[in-house]
Order: sequence, then C-alpha cells, then structure tokens
Amino acid sequence: MEKELIDLLFLSRKRKDLLILLKDGDRDIDEIKNILPFKPTALLPQLKKLKDEELVLQEGKNYRLSIIGKILVEKMKPLLDLLDVIEENEEFWQERNLEEVPLPLLHRLNELKPYTLVEPNSNNIFDLPELFIENLSKSKHILSMLTYFHPQFPSILLENRDEDTEITLILTENLFKRIKKDFEKELSRFLVRGKRKLFVCDTNIKIAMITSTERFMLAGFFGQKNTFDQKNILSFEPTALRWAGDLILHYKKEAREITET
Repeated sequence: MEKELIDLLFLSRKRKDLLILLKDGDRDIDEIKNILPFKPTALLPQLKKLKDEELVLQEGKNYRLSIIGKILVEKMKPLLDLLDVIEENEEFWQERNLEEVPLPLLHRLNELKPYTLVEPNSNNIFDLPELFIENLSKSKHILSMLTYFHPQFPSILLENRDEDTEITLILTENLFKRIKKDFEKELSRFLVRGKRKLFVCDTNIKIAMITSTERFMLAGFFGQKNTFDQKNILSFEPTALRWAGDLILHYKKEAREITET
C-alpha cells in the first residue's frame, strides 16, 4: 500500500500538478481545466484516482485537499522543487564540489528554484557575467564572498563609489594577502568608508564566489577537482537571495573583521 501511495504521488505529472495547484486552496473544475495544460479527458481520470485515495475531496464542482493530502503535499513540494533544481542542469550539479556548503543549506537547495545557469561567453571566457555587473551596479546592499582572484573584482567592489551602498566582503586569507599587496590603496579607501565591511576567513572554503543583494544572487562552485569553469547560478527569486545570504553569513561568523591595512 505504501508503494502504491508513493506511485500515486510521484509517477504522474498530472497528479503532481493537481496536488500542488490545490495546495493553494480550493478550485472548481473549470479553474483547474483553465490553469493546468492538460486535456480534460486526461485530467479527470487523475482526479478520480486522487479522490479514490481520499487525498482530494469533492464538493459539487469544487475540489480541495484532504487533511492527509495537505500533509503529503507540504512534504512533497520541497522534494519536487529540489529535483527540478538538479534535473534542470544535472551534469552541472554532478560536477560541483558542494562539500563546503553546510548540510542545513544543502537541504534547502530547493530554494534556488527558479534559476539560470550562466555559462561563460566563448569570446570572453574569463569575464564576469554581464548580468552580474549590471545588477551589482544597481544594488544597495551587497554581501559577497570571494575565494579566487578575478581582475574585475577590485574595480567593481573595492572601488564602488556610491556612498549609500552597503558592502560586506568576505575573503579567504590567501586572497586577502594578494589584494592587500596588489591593491593596497583601493583596499585602504574601502576600509575607511562608513558602509564598507571586510572580513577574512581562515577556513579553506571550496566555493569560488557567492554574492547576494536585494536584487539578485550569483553563485559559482568549484568542480570536483577544485577547478572553476566560470559557470554560475543566477536567480532573482527572494528564496534564492535568502539562501545565498545565509551561506555567506555562515562563513562571516567564522571570519575576523579587518578595519585597517
């Protein structure tokens, strides 16, 4: 019986979409037909199966989830979202090294949905994504963690001249030493500005870079061999912004603040 219930929940896209639609409240049959992209002849048998198992209840033309249906859908929705996140770019995720992402945040990977996989332009393979630079310039609250050197980072983060922009920057020890050596003047100007914060983390973080602002998030993870192929996850969804911010703040807690060069 247990396997039959699992099959009922997961083996049909029509049933999954029906259940998730009803998660938001009662719907009459005409609404269901208009919202879901299935022919009525394909939809009605699936509704009957859900009714037979008492996951969906019918009152006249209206359908709603039963109590058990609500419980099951609440549990299945994050899993379905997680599967969507991974299946959309399965090879990408299989190649990522996610060891440094804390387990609670791995459990919340479904919060990245929907996202875009930003791949490098073959003509400018080492440039930062244009969408990153464009949205960063419009952001007023920037959280960013970097573990590898990119020649564009000093100009777009250290030399941001908007005094109203809050920037919290987290670097690894080795990256901090390099920037301090090669960009000492820019770093000194960054540190004396009121809304700028710099933290250095001793931990060997295996995350290439991650940025979260009030507008967007961008995350780049190293591959299994600790190489970075310049592929990044981009999202404008509030849940993804929160996920990225929580990951950055996790490492900020382990870092020391730098107030002068």
